[in-house]
Amino acid sequence: MDCSLSQLDELQKDVQNLVEFMRNSIEALGVASFPKRIFPVFCRAILTRQFESLDTISHLVQENMGHAAPPLLRPSCEEYIWLSYLNSISVNDAEELIVCMNDREQLDMVKAQNSYGEPGTTEFLGLLPIVQIASTKKQEVNKRLRGLRSRLGWRSDRLPTVGWLARKTRKTRMYKFLYAATSRFVHFSGMELLRRSQGPSEKVAISSTHYRDYWAAFALYWGFHLFDATLIETRNTPGLSDGWMDWDDWTNVTQRIQEQGKVPIITGDEVALS
Repeated sequence: MDCSLSQLDELQKDVQNLVEFMRNSIEALGVASFPKRIFPVFCRAILTRQFESLDTISHLVQENMGHAAPPLLRPSCEEYIWLSYLNSISVNDAEELIVCMNDREQLDMVKAQNSYGEPGTTEFLGLLPIVQIASTKKQEVNKRLRGLRSRLGWRSDRLPTVGWLARKTRKTRMYKFLYAATSRFVHFSGMELLRRSQGPSEKVAISSTHYRDYWAAFALYWGFHLFDATLIETRNTPGLSDGWMDWDDWTNVTQRIQEQGKVPIITGDEVALS
């Protein structure tokens, strides 16, 4: 799909309509009254973050800043794969895994703050008690993770990689495609830098606007695709009622975007240009 401005405008309007259609439902979903388990809360958090991401992408494109939107796709891709994996294991193991992930990441963040913050900052932030028990707490979390690894077949003491999760949930094809696309946006990439330079050798113009419309269309379509796939996956999440939205209306709203076709990872024009 070589994105002309008219195609981009149509795609942006369709995504914006989709966002407005979902806004009230997502806001209502964001209120969990006396949840008995953490898994449905975790699932709601994924949907909320992905909705906010899609809303942000739409606003960036509307403000002619579509070149800044693609990095938002990476966490959406990982969240979709993680949710699919959590839905594939027992509820008790999913609950334990979510809690362990939260505890381990909190300990890592506290350690980073304590290591690189200004003297006295740890105590000022009220983190000193956590730092003092961090070593013991981390050993406890790692022991629980080893138990999960033994039951679920991980290959190391660390959390499974997204690539492993993708294979386990049969999403390797999508994972490889979107990781190849988004890695260029969130890591150093010579190709991504040189995409910004065009023109004859005697006068090269360097700007992100050269591929702004293409990047905008890529972020809009795949942001929508990931949100749609994640929504469908939530129907397998225990404890999350299926009646929080009208699925028939959702299908009608998304049909126009799906009919426009997928936006590719690279275009023939840019290869010829290089």
